[in-house]
Amino acid sequence: MEIFGWIGMVMIQGSSILQLIKTLKRKSVKDVSLGFWIFIGLGLTMYLIYAIHIADPVYIASNGIGLSIVTLYIVIYFLTARKENNESKGTR
Repeated sequence: MEIFGWIGMVMIQGSSILQLIKTLKRKSVKDVSLGFWIFIGLGLTMYLIYAIHIADPVYIASNGIGLSIVTLYIVIYFLTARKENNESKGTR
């Protein structure tokens, strides 16, 4: 049954990676909700703490990877938003 956990982890984290790739290709965060990513990050942090407490390798891996992806996405969000803001003001 643990295989279902690993497959689920790959599928869920894959969805975050797809959004990350789309944002990088479009070089825009115009239609992206920062609040969504912050809440996902906070939820993953809580799950990770619990997973470490119960020592479950699937949950530790899944939430650790997910939190890394979300953190990367939030950093890219702010860098991209700053660039978009500067371009809208006519500066670089």
